[in-house]
Amino acid sequence: MFDEKTIRETAYYIWKNNGCPANTSTQDWNAAIEQLEHRDALATAKQISSLYQAAFLNSVAKTKTRKKDSLQLMRKIILK
Repeated sequence: MFDEKTIRETAYYIWKNNGCPANTSTQDWNAAIEQLEHRDALATAKQISSLYQAAFLNSVAKTKTRKKDSLQLMRKIILK
């Protein structure tokens, strides 16, 4: 899922943020993986949200176009 370098660097920053405690390498490594997974989950959620938003806006635009076309057709029929 994540390459070793990315996990190692993230674990290092976690270790530094925690004050460089001794004997926490496994905990820091696992925390790094969790943090990276959380970051990816948020990015995926944002992408999905953007896709739904785009689909919704497309649907609204199509609905407006259909209403406009229907109104124009009704006007032609009434004005004949």
